[in-house]
Amino acid sequence: MTQATDLDVMFAELIGKAATNIDQWPTTAERLVRLALRAQSNCRASLDTLARAERALLRAREREAIRNGDA
Repeated sequence: MTQATDLDVMFAELIGKAATNIDQWPTTAERLVRLALRAQSNCRASLDTLARAERALLRAREREAIRNGDA
């Protein structure tokens, strides 16, 4: 979760820097936007992985409960 949070912060900072510099350094601003979008994509991938892991854990707990006769 920390990785996703850090990537989200990185996205926000890079977009802010790009917006600040777009008039004076458009090429640099474009590179910053590309990096920001990469950070956002990696954030999404991290969150998707966490969600899949949580779903797998819930399914395993459900199967265990069924085996133990709890359900």
